[in-house]
Amino acid sequence: MLYNVLLSHILVKEDICEVISLKYRREKWLKAFLIATVGISLHMLLYDIVQAETPETLTNKKSDIIPFYWVVGIVGGCIALTLFYVGWRKYKGEEKEEKKDQEDSGGN
Repeated sequence: MLYNVLLSHILVKEDICEVISLKYRREKWLKAFLIATVGISLHMLLYDIVQAETPETLTNKKSDIIPFYWVVGIVGGCIALTLFYVGWRKYKGEEKEEKKDQEDSGGN
């Protein structure tokens, strides 16, 4: 009886709710981890293992490199355009700042 009275004075409702919340959060993450582990394991068991290609099939793959060049060109072009734009904005900003400094020093 005395233990129950002291316990109610030590723990408030918010503390108990937080402990319960942590318990459910841990269970939720554990379930998600187990589902992911089972899914990956089933995927590995059900699908074929990747095998190396024979030299005969490799000779017919010359045209497969063309999409790679497209990807390199598009990504490289986007990077180059972005760098050009940032450099242009910086140049314009510095030019505007110089004009402002000249007006401020000329006006005084």
